[in-house]
Amino acid sequence: RNRRGGTICTTAFQLDFTFSWMQDKRKIWLEMLLDKLNGKKLPYISADFQPVMLLQRKRKSGGNVLGIFNLGFDPMDTVSIRCAGKPARAEILQAGGRWKVLPFKWEKGIMELPVRLECYEPAVIRIKSR
Repeated sequence: RNRRGGTICTTAFQLDFTFSWMQDKRKIWLEMLLDKLNGKKLPYISADFQPVMLLQRKRKSGGNVLGIFNLGFDPMDTVSIRCAGKPARAEILQAGGRWKVLPFKWEKGIMELPVRLECYEPAVIRIKSR
């Protein structure tokens, strides 16, 4: 920890070939490193092995809003999210601005949502915790 209470971590990787930083093993290693630096599991991490950006914001009223973006060249038929705890409810923001309840599968800390994302398509998901 530095004098301001932050943590500094450096790591390296080879750029000899395209996408060397997006390997499955490196993703798992990075997740373990981030959990360790955080002192506990991060609340939400993409569990998909394809380039996905996940942004998380806590709501003042409780729960979380996730922005999920498929950055890959292939569509995704489902979205998988590793959660620190089992959610009580998941909803997706529809084009008209209304929330729609989403069924989800829960197995070994992974929430699988029936959300199809085309290349570079976003989804906004609201998660309510137990």
